[in-house]
Amino acid sequence: MTTRAKVKVTILCEDLLAATVLRRLLIARGFAKRNIYVHDLPSGAGAGSQFVRDAYPTAVRAVRRGHVAASLVVHTDADNRTVQERHADLATALAAASEAARAPNEPIALIVPKWEIDTWVRHARGNAVVESTAYTSAKIHSEEAAAADDVIGVLLPLWEGTAVAPAHLPSIATAVGELGRLP
Repeated sequence: MTTRAKVKVTILCEDLLAATVLRRLLIARGFAKRNIYVHDLPSGAGAGSQFVRDAYPTAVRAVRRGHVAASLVVHTDADNRTVQERHADLATALAAASEAARAPNEPIALIVPKWEIDTWVRHARGNAVVESTAYTSAKIHSEEAAAADDVIGVLLPLWEGTAVAPAHLPSIATAVGELGRLP
């Protein structure tokens, strides 16, 4: 059994599509299905990004206090903000909860698609996209398994180092760098 297969991973995210993409991506990368826990998803009332910010300090605390090898993958959409602003929002949430800032060696990956993960799905399906445009689609969310496969087909080779991130989607390059924090 590889080291990666023994690591327990918690996924904290805004929606079912992101949960499906991240869970299946981790499995494709060699993490054991039984060791991946998806944090409760938001109820649909209120902003998903606020839900993630509120739950983030507790999830970080759990990773830091874990007695087993643990990692945390956090997804929040940038929406009309920048990826860096969402990272700062999460750092602020930690500070407000009296938690230390995320250290460079901590296995805590922040996955922040610009606007929504739908942008990455559209790119993976061969559509021309730019990160400054929102591409929300109920159809994409209704077929999350197929959409997840499409995104994994882009992200996995990037994470494995066998492909180069598209220059017009810098949020993907940032996300892959974040995934590199995991064992």
